[in-house]
Amino acid sequence: MRFWRCAAVLAVALVLFIGCGASVTPPPSTTTLARIQQRGELVVGTAASMPPLNMTTKTGEIIGFEVDMARAMADAMNVKLRLAPMQFAQLLPALNA
Repeated sequence: MRFWRCAAVLAVALVLFIGCGASVTPPPSTTTLARIQQRGELVVGTAASMPPLNMTTKTGEIIGFEVDMARAMADAMNVKLRLAPMQFAQLLPALNA
């Protein structure tokens, strides 16, 4: 019982510490949402080869759960959706760039 009490105290302290550190960083001058809306386009990178999340049909159309979610997000932001198919290993470097 004592172990769980110590673990709970440690978890709460960790959450508070992380929360305090997050408030120290200054907010970005332009939010990502504002940049997307200003550009009028949501660009979503996808491997297009991982069914059922994303896959390419015989006609070349990219479909799947992730595409449906991206389309719903673009509709909610009132912007166009552009899918950018690329190799899986290139997704994170492209996001960082």
